[in-house]
Amino acid sequence: SYFRDWIDPLLNDVIGQQRDDFIVETTIDIAAQRSAAEAVETVLAEQGEDRRVSQAAALFMDDEGGVRVMVGGRDYDQSQFNRATQARRQPGSSFKYFIYLAAMENGLTPWSVREDAPITIYIDGQPPWSPGNYTGEYHGPVSLNSAFANSFNMVAIRVANEIGGQNVIDVARRLGVTSPLANYHSLSLGAQEMTLLEMTQAYGAMASEGYRVEGHGVMRIRRANSNETMWSWRPSNRSRVIEERPLRFMNMMMSGVVQRGTGTRARMANFQIGGKTGTGNDYRDAWFVGFTPGMVGGVWVGNDNFTTTARVTGGSLPADIWARIAPVAL
Repeated sequence: SYFRDWIDPLLNDVIGQQRDDFIVETTIDIAAQRSAAEAVETVLAEQGEDRRVSQAAALFMDDEGGVRVMVGGRDYDQSQFNRATQARRQPGSSFKYFIYLAAMENGLTPWSVREDAPITIYIDGQPPWSPGNYTGEYHGPVSLNSAFANSFNMVAIRVANEIGGQNVIDVARRLGVTSPLANYHSLSLGAQEMTLLEMTQAYGAMASEGYRVEGHGVMRIRRANSNETMWSWRPSNRSRVIEERPLRFMNMMMSGVVQRGTGTRARMANFQIGGKTGTGNDYRDAWFVGFTPGMVGGVWVGNDNFTTTARVTGGSLPADIWARIAPVAL
C-alpha cells in the first residue's frame, strides 16, 4: 500500500480521468515485498519493545533504481505516512559514505593515515564543539580503511575538514541527495536530515558500477484494449557519478564494514556485501544501507516522535532486518 500511494501521482498524471482499462507494469517484487514486511514486523515484535523502537522502513531497488521492496512503516492501516520516502531523519555515520568518497576523489586512499584522537573546534560566538567516538575510546593513528569500518568519528571530522565540507555536499548532490545540506561541522557526523529513498539511491551508485540511480516504481503504462504504450520509464540522468579508482577504493572499505566492522550482521554467504551503518544523535535513528552488484537496500528504525531508543545502532536491528530481506530481494 505504501508503494501504491507512492506511484499514484504518476498514474494520475498519465491516466487522469480517462475511462479505458490500463495495464500498469511496476517494478515491485511481490514475494520480496511480503518477505520484507514480515521481516520488519518479526524483528520489531521480537525486539522492539525491549529496545524502545516502534517503527521501521525498508527500501530495496535494482541497479537502475527499480524499487523491488518498499516498506513505509510497520502497519499501513494504522499510519499511511511513508517513512521510506517522506520521513527526513539523521543518517548518522551512514553519511560518511559521502565524506570518504570525496576524500578518495581528492587524492586520499584507504591506506592514508589520520589521527583518531579528541578534537575541539572553536566557532566564533558559539561554545566549543567537542564531539566523541561512539565508544568513548580513541585509537591514535589509523588507516582510513580501519576508521571507516569501525566508524571512528574523529577521523571522519578530520577528513571532512581537510577536504572541505562543500566538497562533501557536492558529492552528495551528484549522487542524488536533494534534502537541504549546510556546510556546518556537524555535517561530518550525519546530523542533517534526509530520506531513506535519497540514501538508498545514493548508495545505488555503488551497486551500478558508478552510475547514478533514480528510484522509480513504474516501468510502463499501456492501454489494455490496444496495447498502446502511454508512458514508459526512461532515466533522466544515467551518467557516471563515481570514477573507477574511487569506486574501487570505496568498494574495498564498504566491504570491510560488513566483513569485520560495525555491519557484520548484514553478512551473507556467497555474496560480496558492502555498506555502512549509521546511528543518529542520542540513538534516535539507526540505519543500515548496503549493496551487492545489481542491488541496493536501506533500512531505518526509530520512533515517529523522535524519542530515543535503547541504544539501538545501525549494526543491530537495521542490519538484522536488511539481512532477512536481501536474500529474497536479490
